[in-house]
Amino acid sequence: MVYGIDVIVIVPGSVVTAIWDKGEAEDLSMYQGTDYAGTVERFRRFMVTERRNGLSPDRLGQTVYTALTARHPKTSYTAIPQRLKNWSLPLSLPKRLVDNMIAKQLNLTLVRAKTRP
Repeated sequence: MVYGIDVIVIVPGSVVTAIWDKGEAEDLSMYQGTDYAGTVERFRRFMVTERRNGLSPDRLGQTVYTALTARHPKTSYTAIPQRLKNWSLPLSLPKRLVDNMIAKQLNLTLVRAKTRP
């Protein structure tokens, strides 16, 4: 604790707020006809789903309140929907496996560079 300041980290997952509307309304026409068109659209659909499954602002506020009023606060608090899937498993699994799982969820495929003869 430097200068007597106790730092507590709040780790929020997706929270249902108006910011998600921006992503849903974004014009993606610049990607039409490119290799990225399908990926960008799948990512948009993923974000819309995350919005619908996010925590309420009140739930995040409860976590902040708990952290601020605890007699002996933890160093960090997580407020994440589907905590096992979105926090615990990704932290305990190998990073490359998590990357591959996310890529599969977004239907991304690996494009291998051509090797020189």
